[in-house]
Amino acid sequence: MGEGLAVNGRTLPRGVVLAFKSLIVLACMLFVVLPQHVALAVDLPLQEGDVSVTYDGRPWLMLEPTGPAVVPPGHVAPTTMWYIERPGEIAWFEMKE
Repeated sequence: MGEGLAVNGRTLPRGVVLAFKSLIVLACMLFVVLPQHVALAVDLPLQEGDVSVTYDGRPWLMLEPTGPAVVPPGHVAPTTMWYIERPGEIAWFEMKE
């Protein structure tokens, strides 16, 4: 098995971690770890209608780059939205420069 990064009892594949780290340019990024799924949130300004999560007292724009749903930034699949509405089900892992 490949190496990974353990986040609150769940393991993210090493390749996923490295790919996301390479995306960090100017914004801070969060792994939003849900049961059997991982999404991202970035500390960028929101537009009307964007889906966000609150972390560290401020809103973070949701991204779902891992699929299986293909959705634009600020939108999420219905199953992801279900968990966002129940923040106790979410584990956070903040990526910083």
